Amino acid sequence: MKRFIFSILLTIVCTLVFAQTGRLHNNMVLRDPFYLDTTSVDFQNILHLWNDYKDCVFDDWMISQDNNKIDVNSKAILFWEESERQKYGQIGSLQGNPDLFLRTFQLEPTNYFMGKELFIGVEKRNDTLFELRTMFFDDYPTENQLAGVYTIPIIKHSENDYKFFSKLSLLEPTFQSYKLGWLTFMYPRTYNFNETAAQQTFKLLDGIAETLQLEQPNSVVYYLFDNKTEFYHSLGVDVSPYDFIGCSRVYPQGLCLDNGKILFFTKEGETLAHELIHCLIREKGWKYTMFEEGLCSYYGGHALESKEVTLSNLKLWLNENPQIDLSLDLFKADFSDFTNNYSYALQMVVCEMIHHTGGMKMAFDILYSISEGEDGYFVIAKHLGFKKKNINNIIRDYLNKNY
Repeated sequence: MKRFIFSILLTIVCTLVFAQTGRLHNNMVLRDPFYLDTTSVDFQNILHLWNDYKDCVFDDWMISQDNNKIDVNSKAILFWEESERQKYGQIGSLQGNPDLFLRTFQLEPTNYFMGKELFIGVEKRNDTLFELRTMFFDDYPTENQLAGVYTIPIIKHSENDYKFFSKLSLLEPTFQSYKLGWLTFMYPRTYNFNETAAQQTFKLLDGIAETLQLEQPNSVVYYLFDNKTEFYHSLGVDVSPYDFIGCSRVYPQGLCLDNGKILFFTKEGETLAHELIHCLIREKGWKYTMFEEGLCSYYGGHALESKEVTLSNLKLWLNENPQIDLSLDLFKADFSDFTNNYSYALQMVVCEMIHHTGGMKMAFDILYSISEGEDGYFVIAKHLGFKKKNINNIIRDYLNKNY
């Protein structure tokens, strides 16, 4: 009898151990079946689709870590509708698949798809359109922090053929559009689009394209929304903690995907060229340094704040913090109480000094003179004839004189 009981206990323990080490990396919990119809064929098929997809995302990610690149034979991308793969799934994008949520927040699958999940359910919208809704949690900075509530449209082609679809593609037919050469603005009908500002922005961009010797820049689609809530909803994000970092629903945010082919911005994005300048720089040849952010902020604006306001605030802040020595380092100071991006603002000062010396062309020439791994700041200082020990006084004196 004892031997029989022991064998039963051993079987249970082994079962639990193997269950924890199975192929499904995600710790998913289903809601109470009382509230969820789990008996339908569509539900079972979509649940299997979702679990298989998460496994493939993880596998693709592991391969990319080994190869240090996106695998051209991505398995996860095959779960998406062909039109989505063509539009959002270019190889080289994050994970190489059309999952706009994953790519927008630049999360690794280990942080998102492989995190704790509460699967909410599947809703049938019509005979061919379903929506899967789920939520994820992570353990940073504390345990069980909400990562987001997420909705994925699913297209049913047959009993055995379901494909993921992006929320943005479902919404896009309802958007208005405004085209200027290679640039197309897309926005909801309720958005108060400023055509005059868009034309001024495009004129600036044309001048930068000419400086970079880009005769016909690649086409770019620029999506505009009134606030972050609408922005996130367009990506299938029903709730995101990033939407609750301030008391204003118009908190400005920009985003660039697919090496500059797709852009997003909140209200008044048509007045800013910042992200679009990034697009042109990448087309000419991506050589990202912090100076690129300063250059894009100086010529294209940053967070709906004029450069005069940003640099005036920087002057005041530096004057209130005389202990900061810019000759030692530009990026390691405690700037948590600065009103805008400290590093961007400092590089805006450098860009303005360069612009006054040799114009826009000199600024872009210096950007492309910075080699990979090279200390971009001191390369810039070299072009202006600075000595490292004098940089702190030079920047402070310039700001105090001009702002």
